[in-house]
Amino acid sequence: MEEALIRDDRAEVRRVAALCRSYVAGPGATAVDRELLWLAVARALAAGAAGPDELPAAERALSELGDRPDLPEAEILRRALGLRLATRSGGGGRLSADEVEHLCHGLPNLPQALLFRAECWYHFARHASGPAEGAWQTCLDLSGGCLTKGGLRPWERGTALLLRAVARLMLALEPDCPPAETAATTANDSWLAGLRLVAQSVRTPRYRTPTPDLPRLPDEDISVLCPGDAALVRIAVAHAAGRPARETEFVTLSGWGREQFFAISLLRARQAGLLGHDPEASDGYNLLFQEARAGGPDFLLDVEAGERPK
Repeated sequence: MEEALIRDDRAEVRRVAALCRSYVAGPGATAVDRELLWLAVARALAAGAAGPDELPAAERALSELGDRPDLPEAEILRRALGLRLATRSGGGGRLSADEVEHLCHGLPNLPQALLFRAECWYHFARHASGPAEGAWQTCLDLSGGCLTKGGLRPWERGTALLLRAVARLMLALEPDCPPAETAATTANDSWLAGLRLVAQSVRTPRYRTPTPDLPRLPDEDISVLCPGDAALVRIAVAHAAGRPARETEFVTLSGWGREQFFAISLLRARQAGLLGHDPEASDGYNLLFQEARAGGPDFLLDVEAGERPK
């Protein structure tokens, strides 16, 4: 199962997880077998989760262990699953700073605990109702610390890279690696390349990428990213290909303003232009200009000047 996770072969992960579930339900499984395999199944399903049924399936597998304070990784995983499920529920997953501290309280000194802290601050920042630069910086520092200290499994390292990339994007920093140089051998790699592409595209007028170099995003999202960030990546990839994004992606971001993403007006203006709605595009670039002058990143002024319809 770990080999399938390293390859990010989701179909194989599901197949092996199903075999493990069948085995532990049978008479030949020992107590140790059940303990180890239920944790492995929960970990695998959580790491590869994308569809709406997979996170609950991981949570159900973990519940088979019961309350196990002697298995600290199980408690970290339990909290992470709850966090990801909450952001996909009707409640939206908003956290207060006190709730973040409560979630992180009492965790053992493990690399996975540091990664969970980074994910908590990601969710806090993503669902904040106002500016959240401090939370994004904390997410960046913690995810970067995970990568520096090591001790993570390959798929956990992939999660840390995604969290670092989205934090850099929201802080208007340059991508840590050019999108075209990201080796996209797995679905996780494709999402990482997509986040780096967003960061590059919002600072480059009329950004385009040859089709062979575009990230090949899977149809399914990835559970570590909130739905809005997945939509953001899909929009930027479509625009980099010179085509409008699906309107459903913009519906996902309908409640977003500058506080959620400093370049959201640029994406909306680009979408209008690609659809041939020039008056709407012009209005969008006017708004972008006003926002950039009011404190947005300086590079947005160059992008606005280079793209505004003549």
